[in-house]
Amino acid sequence: MCVGGAGAFTTGRLSRGFRFSLEPLLLQRKAIENVRLATLTRAQARLEQAHAHLARLELEFAGAFAEIPRGGSALPAELERAVAAAQTAVARCVAETDEARVPLLEAVANRKAIEALKKRRLAEYDAREARKEERELDEANLG
Repeated sequence: MCVGGAGAFTTGRLSRGFRFSLEPLLLQRKAIENVRLATLTRAQARLEQAHAHLARLELEFAGAFAEIPRGGSALPAELERAVAAAQTAVARCVAETDEARVPLLEAVANRKAIEALKKRRLAEYDAREARKEERELDEANLG
């Protein structure tokens, strides 16, 4: 199956004249899906950055912890606060990513519903065209 321009959706010779009346709606649904995908992608990128920052801080924290003499407890408070803030940032980014995923899944479902309708209408069109061609051949053979 190949998609042509301006609403053409063809599977072969019969579908040449097929035009889907809801093509503008399908294009709008695809555009909405693309926007929501971009939103999710940005949220995931921020989450990856937050994870990387937290990992760096945790390594720094582990190094500082290893340098403390036995029995001591002098971890830099500034480092502890930075790790806690990074953990909060990661949690916020996880929530943001989860929140961005829901509208994307909704947009995908909306697009797929219109695409399923388009395929059904194409099949109906192909069936009508095949019947029409068969009648024309029958008339030509009888005439």
